[in-house]
Amino acid sequence: AILILFDCGWEGPPQWSCLNRKQNPKLNQHQVAVVSESASVFHTPMSRFDLGLPPPTIHPVPLSSRDISAIQSCEAENRPYLFTFTGNFRHPTRKKLLKLHDPARNVIIQHHYGGTWNTSSVGRGAHGQFENLDGNYTTLLGQSIFAGVPRGDNLFSYRFSEALSGGAIPVVYADGWVLPFSKSLVDWDTIAVIIPESQVLRTFEHLGNLTLEQRCSMRRRGFEFYK
Repeated sequence: AILILFDCGWEGPPQWSCLNRKQNPKLNQHQVAVVSESASVFHTPMSRFDLGLPPPTIHPVPLSSRDISAIQSCEAENRPYLFTFTGNFRHPTRKKLLKLHDPARNVIIQHHYGGTWNTSSVGRGAHGQFENLDGNYTTLLGQSIFAGVPRGDNLFSYRFSEALSGGAIPVVYADGWVLPFSKSLVDWDTIAVIIPESQVLRTFEHLGNLTLEQRCSMRRRGFEFYK
């Protein structure tokens, strides 16, 4: 088989993709494997050789041995923040997330400005007292039960892999994104929560359907996959 690496840094319209099977049917006449970091509906695997890749981890979360032990023992279900997201809000789906911000429920949605994070958000700590967030993205991820992974300029988001690195359960909002690898290798339903972009405001209905045992299992699987 011929392996073609297609790194889709910008999804763009389908005609931008020279390796798009729909736009280039000749690809289906040969033993060609299309490998893409941003597999979308425009280049959904039509060949059994095609494969999506996970986004690279730009900001991995440094977990201590105690943090890792808490993931394995389910103690991580007691993390101080229920749901967090830090980033820009250029895309409409991300703008919807702003309506979820609720420090009283340990839900933190933070803005990211030109390389720095807004530190004005206030969250409630594990013992019920309010505390100022230090604005550190990786620290917040490592203290989160769930982490928002909404699509942005592209369908994929680096936060997907970064959430896994911090032992947070990814909550994906990216209609049409084909998640990495084949389902026979990774069943993402056992690792991540996938919510349609139209249902962002119903996020906590979806998360509330998970038992503590299911959350612990998803967290373990996700962190093991990341390693």
